[in-house]
Amino acid sequence: MDYTAIVILNYNNYKDTINCINSVKAYNTAKIKFFVVDNASPDKQCVPKLDSYFKDTFKEDYLRINYGNESDRKTFPTLTFITSEVNDGYACGNNKALQYLNNDPDIENVLILNNDILFVQDIIPGLIENLKHLEKAAIVSPLLYKKDMKGYDLNCARKTLSAKQIFLQFLFFLKDPFHIGQKINYNQKYINTNPDILKKESFEIQLPSGSCMLLNKRCFNSIGWFDSHTFLYYEENILNKKLEARGLKCYLIPNLKCIHLGASSTKSSPGYFMVKSSAESAIYYIDKYTSASRLTKLFFKIYLRFFMLPVFKLAKNIQKGLRK
Repeated sequence: MDYTAIVILNYNNYKDTINCINSVKAYNTAKIKFFVVDNASPDKQCVPKLDSYFKDTFKEDYLRINYGNESDRKTFPTLTFITSEVNDGYACGNNKALQYLNNDPDIENVLILNNDILFVQDIIPGLIENLKHLEKAAIVSPLLYKKDMKGYDLNCARKTLSAKQIFLQFLFFLKDPFHIGQKINYNQKYINTNPDILKKESFEIQLPSGSCMLLNKRCFNSIGWFDSHTFLYYEENILNKKLEARGLKCYLIPNLKCIHLGASSTKSSPGYFMVKSSAESAIYYIDKYTSASRLTKLFFKIYLRFFMLPVFKLAKNIQKGLRK
């Protein structure tokens, strides 16, 4: 029982998934098993391309499962490819892999990994060691860098925000003349406010990055995995609340590093779907996991659903019209 399951969610980007797996293979000495979930990619090339790569790379040590089949299977090969007919988001997508790997007695730890992560070090043994020995550790994460190791992904170490702070972020999302939302975002990042943490061997944080984090399988089971009620965003916030309730902690390990390609993306105006997903997850998080008053929760819900989102959608439609 000393394997680490690596869970990778694929959606419409088989090239990143292949590059991610190749980088892990190039920089790893730990005992690992991959669980790749295709979350109903509309790009019809994704599943055949990945299936072909897996067959060529892992040979007989490869298994493909249509989600829902072989639910009673107890052991798994080096790579298991789970294809889903439904895209029900980040939390549910990862949970589909967890449902299978949970049956495997060889698996002790779980590494949740975005497919746009690239290994540049053999980080898994170090993460496991820290998970075992740090006080009440439930999650450990490496330091994430942007592409070509130029700058940090500041989201890899964040503080939790109060319901009021989250509301202010959305209140000033459309227009922020006093830089209130900007200040909240800046101060939320540990590396911005306390850069000395990068000199430490480990540092306790509240919110890791869901793009690369290691958990003990039993601990993950005890908190019920990811909350399936969110589609995108606030997964780490919810994990934090579940762990805090049990007196458990998250740590950043600065001397262990990898690249997060998504952190290097050029900043552009987000689309309506992404903003709506964030808003709905925020509503759910504040409603179920914070001590905000009923009035605050109701006002937040009304503001987002009946003012901010409709205004944002209208602005997007106007922008599209002007481009034509």
